Amino acid sequence: MKGADVAGVKLSGPITGFAKGQIIIEKNPAEKPIPTCTSDPIATPENILMTAHMINKAQSLEADYRSTPEAAVDQNGSFTLTTLLPGDYSLDAWLPRDDLFIRSISYPNDKTLAQAAVSKGSTTASFDKLTIKSGDTVQGLSIVIGVGASSVTGMVRTDNNGNSDHARVFLVPAEADTAAQTWRYYETKTDEAGKFTIKHIMPGRYWQIAIPIKDNKPTYGQDIVGRSRLKTDAERKGVQISLSSCQKSTDILLIPPKP
Repeated sequence: MKGADVAGVKLSGPITGFAKGQIIIEKNPAEKPIPTCTSDPIATPENILMTAHMINKAQSLEADYRSTPEAAVDQNGSFTLTTLLPGDYSLDAWLPRDDLFIRSISYPNDKTLAQAAVSKGSTTASFDKLTIKSGDTVQGLSIVIGVGASSVTGMVRTDNNGNSDHARVFLVPAEADTAAQTWRYYETKTDEAGKFTIKHIMPGRYWQIAIPIKDNKPTYGQDIVGRSRLKTDAERKGVQISLSSCQKSTDILLIPPKP
C-alpha cells in the first residue's frame, strides 16, 4: 500500500514454531565393526544439513526442497529448525558423503502416541511425522546416521523397443513392520536418457518400481495413504532387490508395469 497511512493496522498470521534435535553418528562397536566404504576420516555431524518439508497429499515423495526450512548441525550434533509454519513435516538430511545413510528418525512422544492409538483401536495412525502447532517449540528429535550406505544406478525403458521416457523410480522397504519408516522410501527422477541413481540407501531388502511421469503430476502423495498405495503397488508389480553394506548396484534395468 504505497503512500498509505497504515498506522494502527494490525497484521495477523500464523506464529511459526521451532524444532530442536540431535544428530547421532553410529560409533564403531568392538563386537561388530562398522563397514568401511571409504578411506575418508570418520564422519562428523557438523557437515550435515537438516531439512523439514511440509507434508502435502498432492505432492510427490520427491518434493521441492528449495523453499523448505533448513538447519545447520553443530559439532555436537545439535540443530534447530526455525520458521516452521503450523502443519505436519517430514524430516530429511543432506549427507556430505555417499557412505552415509539415515538409520532412524525418532519423533517426540512416538511411544506415547502409539500406545494411545492402540488403546483406541487405531491401526492406521501415523507416528512418522513432526507436527507443529502455532508457536510450538518441539524438542527431542533424534536422527541416527549410519555408515555403509548402498546405492543403485540403472535405466528405465518405457517400452519393449528400448525407448526411454521420464519416469519416477521408487525403492520401497520390503521387510515387515517398515511401513512407517519414511526415511527408507527413496525416489528419484530419470534423466532424458532414462538413467537414474539413488544414493544414501540403508542396506536391506527393497521393492523397485518405475512409474512413467504423466503431465508432471505426482504419482503418490506424501501422507500415509500415499505411502500405503505405493507399497501395495510395489509389492504387486515391483522387482525385489537386496542391498548389503557399501554395495553399489549398477546396470539395473526397469520396465514400468502395465496399468
